[in-house]
Amino acid sequence: MYAIISVKSVTAIAYRTGFSSASHFISIFRSSMHMTPLAYRKSLDRVAVEEMAGNNE
Repeated sequence: MYAIISVKSVTAIAYRTGFSSASHFISIFRSSMHMTPLAYRKSLDRVAVEEMAGNNE
């Protein structure tokens, strides 16, 4: 999942990882991870914010 963590667009990640279209990549990602790449990124952002908040206590 390294590629999804980057700031690259989903389309760029799809092509870089060998998919011929972003929609196919998203479909495969969704069936594997049970969420879209965007939802995955948002969940990582939320975890990072929660971790940062926990470190400031």
